[in-house]
Amino acid sequence: MELIDKLSQATGTDIDVTGKMVAAFVESLKKHCAEGDAVAIPGFGTFQTVRAPEYISETYQPGKRYMMPPEVKITLKASVVLRKKLLG
Repeated sequence: MELIDKLSQATGTDIDVTGKMVAAFVESLKKHCAEGDAVAIPGFGTFQTVRAPEYISETYQPGKRYMMPPEVKITLKASVVLRKKLLG
């Protein structure tokens, strides 16, 4: 079962409404993380951006090198409460 289906059943909310709420949350998360903000959800964890600089990648063929662009990833640092629930 998908996340939206489970959330819809758990909250008793229509699946379309639940889908829109999840989409709004994801867009808000992306917006704040793109600005460099951390997004904390008490009891769940903190979403943060991790930036990796550009680098030169070399292939197995001699002389072939590529410039890889910088990366920005969103990571989740799980809260102690969530870790205890998941790990027992």
